[in-house]
Amino acid sequence: MSVRYPIRLVLVCAIVLSSPLQGSAAQRGDLISMSYLGRYSVDALEVLNDDYYQMAAVGYLIQDEPDAGVRYAVDVYRVEYYTTDVNGGPAIGSGLYADPVTSRPEHVVLYTHGTSVTVWDTPSNVSAAAFDGPTVLINVAGRGGLRLLMPDGTGFWTSTVPQHRYLMGAVEGRTAIDMWTAVQQSSVFLDDPPQGDLHLFGLSAGALPALWAQRLYEADGGTLAEVTLMGAVTAPETFVDESLRKVGRYLSRL
Repeated sequence: MSVRYPIRLVLVCAIVLSSPLQGSAAQRGDLISMSYLGRYSVDALEVLNDDYYQMAAVGYLIQDEPDAGVRYAVDVYRVEYYTTDVNGGPAIGSGLYADPVTSRPEHVVLYTHGTSVTVWDTPSNVSAAAFDGPTVLINVAGRGGLRLLMPDGTGFWTSTVPQHRYLMGAVEGRTAIDMWTAVQQSSVFLDDPPQGDLHLFGLSAGALPALWAQRLYEADGGTLAEVTLMGAVTAPETFVDESLRKVGRYLSRL
């Protein structure tokens, strides 16, 4: 049963889950930490959606207070993990993990985000001011009830890797898969296992990393439910509806 709180996201506590391999050489996909940022209520997600359209979605012909149709509250975690840079050297990756509050096992979507104007335009920055916006968090997790992994990408958020993601699809695909590997080590994930195989979703500039993630994951014997690639479109409502239809095989079971 969905739990709803009529408040915005607050920092309620911090759970730090350390990698079980402390003291040994760090490997790709080792979990460093998973920090609980709190719970977005249904109302808070709707407010975030309103704020995004009013602040960042400039030029779109929308109503003053768009209704995203959110059905689930969402628990949000910030993840740090080990990955590699373009030269194969060790690097630290980061991202956001969103777990909708439902009464059933959820399917999992690994999302590689689109164009970023600054290093802070990433999923870890849950803000209406972020260029990529909180649309996927609101609609895929809050509206669709799907678990969501959203890596920031190397060179973004707190990453010190200098190379730009547009120039290294293989590296971004690898760091996306490394986040999936890391999250599966957390007690949050292990205590509440998901349903079905992983779904990859690459938006705009994130399409190339998604294709590389598919190639690398399947080469290691992984099984994917589906791979969805989408370009940016003019109307956000079209993007949202089409995105959810692409994961229709999951939503039809809700």
